[in-house]
Amino acid sequence: MSNLDHVCPRCRATVYRACVIGTEGLKILLDPVRVVGGDWALIHNGTSDSAYWMAVPRPVRVSPPVDLDKDGRRAWNSKAVADSRPWHVEHEHELTAEQIIAARIQARGKLKASRQNPP
Repeated sequence: MSNLDHVCPRCRATVYRACVIGTEGLKILLDPVRVVGGDWALIHNGTSDSAYWMAVPRPVRVSPPVDLDKDGRRAWNSKAVADSRPWHVEHEHELTAEQIIAARIQARGKLKASRQNPP
């Protein structure tokens, strides 16, 4: 079975199996659906006969397009662009990528509220 059609052994969901760059072989399972708020970028390495995926944390900033004019470069917000792009999330059993991100947003809201209104 290739990394392109790996199935989670616990919940049987289709996932990407990827090796995290810089970790000496740590493998993670990523949801195949990219969502805004995700954490991982995938790099395909190899040919169709021996394909495998490498995962890297998503960039904090994104470079502007090469053909962007001078005014466009001045207005470019590299962090906002990175935040608005869809990225992969690490697989969680029985949850979709959208549900994972929604749970994070809800948890951040509770944390923020608890900091504003200490007991």
